This record gives sequence, structure tokens and C-alpha cells, in this order.
Amino acid sequence: MKRWSYISRRVNCSYCSDVDVFQSGVLFLGYGFNLPRVVTDVGLLPQDVIAARTGVICESRNPEARTAGIERYFGRDIYHELAWRRAAIHAHANEHYS
Repeated sequence: MKRWSYISRRVNCSYCSDVDVFQSGVLFLGYGFNLPRVVTDVGLLPQDVIAARTGVICESRNPEARTAGIERYFGRDIYHELAWRRAAIHAHANEHYS
């Protein structure tokens, strides 16, 4: 795992390469905690995220696009209205995966 600190002072996140999380349980772990995700356009990951509702989708092979995706997440309502969004994410996960 690599530690990135240049994205934003308020953001301190861990990043796994696309290969590490490809089709793994990371997406469903996020659903389990009712949290939105920032995912790349790898495999079926984008199909499980409703853009601006349950997460943000960004281009996988472009570091600038991944950075922009994380910044979009923190600049949008999906982050600023997290309490309300968590309820919507929970409902979406129950509807599609229970």
C-alpha cells in the first residue's frame, strides 16, 4: 500500500493499485458500512456505483483522474451530506445485494 499525502491536507487516504482491488470485497465492505466509494473504471466496479449517489467513478490508468475523483468526492454533496447519503447507500445495497 502506498500513502498519498499530496491530494489535500484534509484528506489522508490509503491507495491500493487497481490490480489489488479488482473484483474484491472492497466495494461491498463500503456498502456494509454505508459509505460511498471512489472507484476506478476497472472491471465491473463502475456498474456497482451510482455516480454522485453511492460514489465517484474515475479513470483507472490516469493518476490525475484518480486525484480529481477524490477531490470531486470531497467537493460534492455525497460527502457534505454524508448522514443522508449513508441512508440512501444502505437502501441501495439492500435493494440490490440482499
